[in-house]
Amino acid sequence: MTTNVTLASRFADRRSRDAASFRTLVVLTYPVFLAAALIRLPLALTGLVRGDGRRLSVLARARTMAHTVIPFCFMG
Repeated sequence: MTTNVTLASRFADRRSRDAASFRTLVVLTYPVFLAAALIRLPLALTGLVRGDGRRLSVLARARTMAHTVIPFCFMG
C-alpha cells in the first residue's frame, strides 16, 4: 500500500513541476508568439497566408500558438 502512495506522490510532484515549467515557458516565449501573430495578421488580411477559418484576436492567436508548440518540449 505504501508503494502506491509513494508512486502517486511522485507522479503528483512531477506533474506539479511540469505544470510550473509549462507556465514558465509560456511566459518566456509569449512575446515571440505575439510578434509572430502580429506579423501574420497583415499577411492573412492580404491573402499571402492562408487563415484557419477562425477569427481570433492577436492575443488569443499568440496564446493558441504557444499552447500548440510548447507541449512538444515535454514529449520524450
